Amino acid sequence: MDADCFIKLTEQYRAGRRTLRDVAHRLDLSLSDTLEMFQRLGITGNTGADDTLASFRSTSKPTGRM
Repeated sequence: MDADCFIKLTEQYRAGRRTLRDVAHRLDLSLSDTLEMFQRLGITGNTGADDTLASFRSTSKPTGRM
């Protein structure tokens, strides 16, 4: 993906025209990685509870221990 497309996606996300899930899919990143990237860039999100929970779920991995 070129820089212009990335900037456009970022601007659309910031404006609320794209969801975190859509941007993550287009960037081929996990929800949590996309959210972290936006946080590092200082972009406050338009994430809803569903996106936030899905992001947390994608980072928690079972250890296999009981």
